[in-house]
Amino acid sequence: MTDATLIRAGQVHTATDRGTVEGDLLLVDGVVRAVGEIDVDEQLPADASATEIDATGWHVTPGLVDAHSHAGMAEWGEPEDDDVNEGTSATTPHVTALDGFNPRDEELRRAVAGGVTTVSARMGSGNVVGGVICSMKTHGRLADEMLLREDGMKAAMGENPKRFHGEREGREPSTRPGVAATLRSTLMAAEDYLDRREHARANDEPFERDLGNENLARVLRGDLALRVHAHRADDIATVFRIADEFGIDDLSIEHATEGLPVDAAVDVVTRNPAEILGIADRVGSLEPGTDADVVVWDGPFHRVETRTRHVFVGGEHVFDRSEDEDPAGGDPVPL
Repeated sequence: MTDATLIRAGQVHTATDRGTVEGDLLLVDGVVRAVGEIDVDEQLPADASATEIDATGWHVTPGLVDAHSHAGMAEWGEPEDDDVNEGTSATTPHVTALDGFNPRDEELRRAVAGGVTTVSARMGSGNVVGGVICSMKTHGRLADEMLLREDGMKAAMGENPKRFHGEREGREPSTRPGVAATLRSTLMAAEDYLDRREHARANDEPFERDLGNENLARVLRGDLALRVHAHRADDIATVFRIADEFGIDDLSIEHATEGLPVDAAVDVVTRNPAEILGIADRVGSLEPGTDADVVVWDGPFHRVETRTRHVFVGGEHVFDRSEDEDPAGGDPVPL
């Protein structure tokens, strides 16, 4: 049975080369089918119909993509269930966000209501190396069903590892040079591990695997991006220095920010982060064939007074402000 929704007469910000289109958006069986002037009879089987939403005067965007998130990991309002940092060591490349992602986290419900349909869920910045990051949809029942891909290895520079380990636990690293040295030592050990593994395979010898080094080997070989939390310019320079030393090209610096022109704002929270995470074939635009992750807004989406009206994840109508509870608490919010 065909599942279809037609969003009519909106300002459709496609986040593609088409730019903004005044017209309709058709979602069929969980993907974007068409944008613009749409003949529904041509697009759907004869026995199928589409649920219609009138978006006249409203704005329609792809679902927002948060390329750096702890949603699903931190357990909103439940600090005893905080799974963001495995704080027993300064380096924990063996852990993965998927194993700590809770689909029932209240923060995910708030994210959906705010128009965020995809997050790159990761451990916090307390550790120099934090573990494997995962791109996840924000709506679903099981983490495995919400997973898009493993999209990187979390790392952090500067004040957070210093404070978490040096000031709080009294152990290395306690300085910026100590943070940099910890990252270098960890990557160097992974290089040595790779050499030993290749030697063992070439000579058909037994080899004891190590989960953390297996994950770091993916970083060194370019199969997994290194995503580094860094604020200060000197920390950013250190990241580039270390990446050059170890030949790491797939790299992102996170938390480095600027003010942006309005016409670039849609791309910055949709297409650009999707490209950074390697999931632009699925999310981040309203290109026909992409996942039907769509947000209908009652004004320009970047203005603080604008509110979401409808949110779709994979074509499923997961939030309707006229019917659903306000995630900030309590009663349904009227139109």
